[in-house]
Amino acid sequence: MSLKEEISLNHYENPNLWGETYWNDVQLERARQTVEHVPETVHSILDIGCGAGIVTRELKRRFHMLVSLDLARGPLLQVKNAQILAIQGDACHLPFRERTFEAVVATELIEHLPDSQRRQTLNEMMRVSKRFILLTVPFREVLEYGQVKCAECGCVFNASRHTKSFYTVDMKSLIDSNWSVRKIQTFGPRQKRIPVIFIILAQMFGGYMAVRRANVTCPQCGNMENYISRRNWMTRLFSGGPSRYLPLPKFNNWIVVLYERKYD
Repeated sequence: MSLKEEISLNHYENPNLWGETYWNDVQLERARQTVEHVPETVHSILDIGCGAGIVTRELKRRFHMLVSLDLARGPLLQVKNAQILAIQGDACHLPFRERTFEAVVATELIEHLPDSQRRQTLNEMMRVSKRFILLTVPFREVLEYGQVKCAECGCVFNASRHTKSFYTVDMKSLIDSNWSVRKIQTFGPRQKRIPVIFIILAQMFGGYMAVRRANVTCPQCGNMENYISRRNWMTRLFSGGPSRYLPLPKFNNWIVVLYERKYD
């Protein structure tokens, strides 16, 4: 494992990620709405990238045959404490045979992956799923809005480690022609999306996202303490002004897609 991969894994092992911010009312409602899209006829489910299990626990209330998987060991302990079968493993190399599960669920996972790993993970989902794949990701996310700047090495990165923004057209073309889109829907709170140009202008004056100490890990140097986030009239103008004064459209926070395998 390279140094960057080790730092990245340490970020997801951070217990601060799985505390009060994780188990809040908005996220609990997201989990409830997500599980509603899994067909009731499903008998076996694999939950990939389960984290501490906010969606996994909702799945457990409705489905009995459930396996959860995540690369980070720390959050998996919460899943095991809920008496759910939890396996530490890599989504790029799932330790299961072809078509083992009737459905594979991956919520808030693929937006964290680089392109090559995302492609490989999707291929693995298609391999081990017998019939359904359910994906959720942030919808029309402006990645720059969540960027932070490390005061130690100057690295600029998305605080949530998101690597790609997804639109409806992206979700429709994620997997191959052997699968069809059975359902696609946006859900969650509706928010404005500030145009990227305003965020870039705010960042020119130091207006990066503010983060709590120990909540974010720099992927380059591992710093968890010092981040640049200046607030002055220029940063307030460019970061807050557009959402307050411009008639920007509002969009739901997330998008969910249920894919179904076509008959062979």
